[in-house]
Amino acid sequence: MGLSLLESSGVTPLDPETWFHERASHYVEAQVLFHLNACGVFGVLAGEGVTTGALAERLELVEPVLETLLRFVQGVDDLLARDANGVWDLTPFGRSVVGRFGRSDAGGMHLNFFDVRVGAYGPVWEACGALLRGERAYGEGLSRKGTVAAEGVYMVGAGMGPAVGSWVGRQNLYGVVEWGVTTGLLAGLPVSSRVGLDRDPRALKAASSRAVAEGQLDIDWVQADLFSPECWVERTPPGRSAHFSVHFHELLAHGEEAVIGLLRALGKAQPGNLVVALEQPRLDLSARDTTPRSQWLYACSNELIHHLIGNGRILDRDQWTDLFRRGGCIPIQGESMGYLGYELMAFSLGGEQ
Repeated sequence: MGLSLLESSGVTPLDPETWFHERASHYVEAQVLFHLNACGVFGVLAGEGVTTGALAERLELVEPVLETLLRFVQGVDDLLARDANGVWDLTPFGRSVVGRFGRSDAGGMHLNFFDVRVGAYGPVWEACGALLRGERAYGEGLSRKGTVAAEGVYMVGAGMGPAVGSWVGRQNLYGVVEWGVTTGLLAGLPVSSRVGLDRDPRALKAASSRAVAEGQLDIDWVQADLFSPECWVERTPPGRSAHFSVHFHELLAHGEEAVIGLLRALGKAQPGNLVVALEQPRLDLSARDTTPRSQWLYACSNELIHHLIGNGRILDRDQWTDLFRRGGCIPIQGESMGYLGYELMAFSLGGEQ
């Protein structure tokens, strides 16, 4: 008989009763943390300690409900502490969590506390039974919360930023084009020309506002359908450039042939330029014992989210390479981004037509 996930990862196995109560508490706490954060609680606690009453007044919250939720989190986790005067504060571990999942910009602090998995995909989890029985279908009155999902991508972008900036700085590029602009990655990249491409005007407006607030005034924002390059290719940088995206797995929801056609069309228009996929390749089950637990759990959730609702496909490393080859591209570089198993996979456009 094979080992359980807990046993194979070196974690002491739980007895069934403890296992049940832990899983149930984790589920509830995830909801509580998401809503506390959405109401601004952790944004306040990240800066100062405060009593329940003062916190409720400041954020216009119901004090008895807030008190109950804070006491629950204190009881089941190590994020919060309360002194003899009733002042709540983050523990040292709590501050490390906020530091890991926070991103600050001119608009304030953004915290990814289960934003995507609990907030954006909450309606999907609630409908899992109906999906399983075939009573409902995604896209037919059932969808994720897009604005929350976009905020989650912005948080992920913070973890990718250093690796992307370092890679771009080594390539002697004149410009870059980002497909899908919710990451915030364009800001500060060391090139002369930066273009953000998205079909959603709301995403472009949000990205532009953030860039302006950070003093990034020279980014060209283009609203267009990615799969119609004839409508936007003339707006891209004139010199040697790289097109990059964290959304290739979602582009595959349109079908492999659509992505291959896009790559071939772009290769004819800009042979020798680069296209870069920022992806977390699908991991084989055999890698579970040698993969950091946080990375493994993230990978499992990432695949679940996209495959369950059919808005993307997660490929393994060889499958990604094969897809780009069929798009007429030549692999030139692949490297770890040092963040949750994401890899930077770079290809030269127009190598084979």
